[in-house]
Formats: sequence, C-alpha cells, structure tokens
Amino acid sequence: MKLTVAVIGAGIVGVSCAEHLRRAGCAVTLIERGTAGGATSSGNAGILAACGVIPVATPGIIGKIPRLVLGPHQPVFVRAAQVPRLLPWALRYLRNASAGRVETIAAALAPLVTGTVAEHRALAAGSGAEELLRESDYVYLYPGRKDAEGEDWNWRLRARHAITADFLDRNALTKADAALGPRYRLGRRLGGHGYLLDPEEYVRRIADFFCQNGGEFLRAEVARLRPGDAKVTAAWPGGEKKFDRAVVACGIWSQKFAAQLGHKTMMQSERGYHLDFHGASHVPPHPYMLADTKAVLTPMAWGVRAAGLVEFAGLSAKPNPRAFRLLARAVREIYPDFTYDRHVEWMGHRPSTPDSLPFIGALPAHPQVLFAFGHQHLGLTMGPKTGRIIAALVCGGEAPCDLRPYRAGRFD
Repeated sequence: MKLTVAVIGAGIVGVSCAEHLRRAGCAVTLIERGTAGGATSSGNAGILAACGVIPVATPGIIGKIPRLVLGPHQPVFVRAAQVPRLLPWALRYLRNASAGRVETIAAALAPLVTGTVAEHRALAAGSGAEELLRESDYVYLYPGRKDAEGEDWNWRLRARHAITADFLDRNALTKADAALGPRYRLGRRLGGHGYLLDPEEYVRRIADFFCQNGGEFLRAEVARLRPGDAKVTAAWPGGEKKFDRAVVACGIWSQKFAAQLGHKTMMQSERGYHLDFHGASHVPPHPYMLADTKAVLTPMAWGVRAAGLVEFAGLSAKPNPRAFRLLARAVREIYPDFTYDRHVEWMGHRPSTPDSLPFIGALPAHPQVLFAFGHQHLGLTMGPKTGRIIAALVCGGEAPCDLRPYRAGRFD
C-alpha cells in the first residue's frame, strides 16, 4: 500500500515536497486554495542564492536601526500599528544578531542553500520548467571601496562555507554591462548561481508535471488538521479526508496549523515588493544585488524585475506606494536612461522567524504531521532541498543534514 500524503500549500516549497514524495512512491494530494506558484512564490527576485547563508540581522544592526527605518531612501519600513505585535519577535530577532549566533545560523543555512542550482535542475528535469532556469554569476554592486569594506565580515563568514567572490572594478563592470550608470564603481562577483526567467510559471510547470504523473491537485483551503492514532485528517469547508501523513508548507499561513498542534512559530510577515518592467530598454547580463538599497535586479522573460525591501505591516495592510517608488529609484541608479513599455507592481509575504531558520521535520507529539515552512526570503533557493528532506523523512530514509536547528518546538 502506498503511503497517502497531503501537502498543504503549492508554492515552491510545497510543490517540491509533493513532487519528491511522488517520485518516492507516495500517493500525494497537493492542496492549495489558489493556483500553484501564485502567491509568495510568484513574487520573489528569482535568484537561486547559493550565497544565502547570512541572515538579515548581523552584528552592528542595532546601531543601524534608526537610519534603516527612518531614512527616506532606506530598505526597511515599519507601520506604527504593527509595533506592539512586532516587538516580541524583534527582540528575539536582534538577540540573534551577535557574531556567535550569526555564525551558528549560517552553519544551519548552508546545507539548505548549497547546491541549489543542481537541486533545481534535478527537480525540474523533464517538466519543461528547466527551460526557465539559467545558471549565471551574481554580482553585488557597491558605490565605492568603503561601502564594500563595510560588508567584509559577511564575506569572511561566507568564505568559511566555501562561498567566495572576486572583485570587479569599474572597467570590468562596464565591460560586462556598458549601460551601467556612474553610481556603482565596485562589484563582488559570485559564480555558481542561477535565476529563473519566470518564477510563477516555473512552479506551475512542475505542479503540472506532478499531476500528469499521478499526483492529485485539490483546490481547497484547509481549515484544520486533526491528528489521530495513526493518521491525520485535513478538513476544509464542505469536506475532509484522512491521510497517513500531512506536510504543512503554506508559508506565513502555516502558523495557524502550528498553533492548532501546540507549537509557537513566532513568524512575522516580512513583506517584500517587486516591480516588473516589460519591454525594458536595458536588461542586466546577470542578477545584481545593490548593496546600498538591498534591491535585486534580475533578467526576466519579459524584461527586468526589481525586487526586495522589507516591510512589517501585517497580512492585511495595503501595499506601500513608497516601497514601489524606492524600487523604481534603484533601477534609475543602475540605468539612468532606463525606459520601458509598462510595469506591474506586486507585494507579498515572506514567512520570517526570529532566527532566520525554517521549520523542517516531523512533530514529536504528532509524527504524522511534518512542517516545511518559514524559509524567510530564501524559499525559492531552499525549496527543492526541503522537498527532498521531507520525502526522505516520510519514506523512512535518512535526512541529508542535521535537522535539529529547524525543529518545530524551538520557540515553545
């Protein structure tokens, strides 16, 4: 008898879990209230960030908070109404910014981001999604030497995890991209990275492949999980079904299931923004990270995507027009004479934990239920590896890394 598994959530993490479980021989039902890849997974920067071992909170961040939050052109926005709800999370988040804690977090992130391009190639093989994947360099841009030196500690920590970058001077930058404006004069080039030409379509193609090869897609919004002695019941308005296992992989919305099952996640929505420019006059030769504004510029099938920023405003507040203006300004800093035919605005919710680590693994009290969420702004990078871990756990195999840093009860 095949194990029956429900995967709740059809973003990149959920689809990766579902497809890896299907390949492992399980009977998998992928349950999603919307469309595959249509929520947070549609709006990321599209980067396969093999360098992503450094959390946002690093040594010295406390002294930078007034400038980061109050500066007119800074990448962090906090809505006043959200402060009381945010404070307990923020205090734990900042305690994780010490050098020792960041080094520990980086060691836990490394197994999930290392080899991300190969993990994606393996996941996408045969689905048609591989046509949207590009291997490339990833270049951090700095206005000058002093700005680059301000991140030396981060780069030394990356180097300890075999993530190295070479410097590019202004001549090397403009040789690769003649349209680059005068603001950025120094770069750090990372090899072994990649990006997706259309993240939403990429996830949709893998989900279609999953369904074409025996997987089931159920359009429903699961309201509750009820573990029993040997099975778990997923219930939604108008229906319910028992499964041998259930995987919770619906990002920030996973916290309601965690609460039902007796666990705190302390997750906050780290709202991210993007602008898609269709018919762009300039397309970068590879993705750029603008180190001063923390915006990312990525080539896309339709032109260019500018993505990034951080906003804490909860799940229901309307998008912040100032965030879109800042992204548009960042593009002009790279390409002063930038033109385009039309643009599309997007805002979504990254599920961020106080320690910048996801929840991955079975629940001690309810081993029929597995968590696979909380990947903050690295869900696209970590998704395929997370799916492979979940499939190994469900099918009695051995996880490819130590899962203790991602355990469900660490904030209880």
